Formats: sequence, structure tokens, C-alpha cells
Amino acid sequence: MGNERQKSSRTSSRTEARQWEARIEAHLRSDQLGAARILLTGVPATLRSDPRLQALDRVLAPAVTRPSTKQGRDRAAEFQWLREFSGAHAGRWVAVQGNELLADAATMPELVEQLKTRDSDADPLIHRC
Repeated sequence: MGNERQKSSRTSSRTEARQWEARIEAHLRSDQLGAARILLTGVPATLRSDPRLQALDRVLAPAVTRPSTKQGRDRAAEFQWLREFSGAHAGRWVAVQGNELLADAATMPELVEQLKTRDSDADPLIHRC
């Protein structure tokens, strides 16, 4: 009888964890990163050991930046293009090289596919407007 109770408890915990996961992922699909992070903080401690919720916790953790001595290329032209034209591409992914828009798409995979079809060794700035 105790063994059945443990199985039932594990199943219930797993179901509850999937419900939390689904709610958090719904926020992510709606580009509501902040809301997803807030919701994740409300996950009960009893569910925090769930591997899928732990994975979401890692993904939603604040970015870690590290100083680098590498010199990147000057992106002033790309940033100027974004200041001037990003409003016309709101919610979309763009690839910009210098002052030229190379590609524009609704999703990152679509943008990557568009860039693959170009005959170019371009090193564009990729940004979601």
C-alpha cells in the first residue's frame, strides 16, 4: 500500500511539474520572458528537482557576461540602420550588414535559411526588432 502511495505521489508531482512547465513555455512562446521568469520563481520547492523545470531555470537565468580582449568589428553603420529602420520591422528578425538589410523574417530559422541562399561571405548583425 505504501508503494502505491509513493507512485501516486510521484505521478501527481510529475503532472504538476508539467503544468508549471506548460505555463512557463506559453509565456516564452508569447515573447514574455519577464513573465516566464516571475512564474518560474513561484514553482513549489517540492517540484524544483524536476529536470525539465531545472532546464527552464538554467535557460531563464540572467545572462552571464565576461570581459573579452577581442576586438569586434565596428558596427556603427548597423546600429545606425537599426535606429532608423527597426520600427518598420517590429517583432521580426533582421540581418544587417553596414547600412544594408540582407534579410528579414518572422523567425530566426527563417532568417538563417534566407542568409544561406545568399552568395556572400557576409558577417551580418542579427537582431530582433
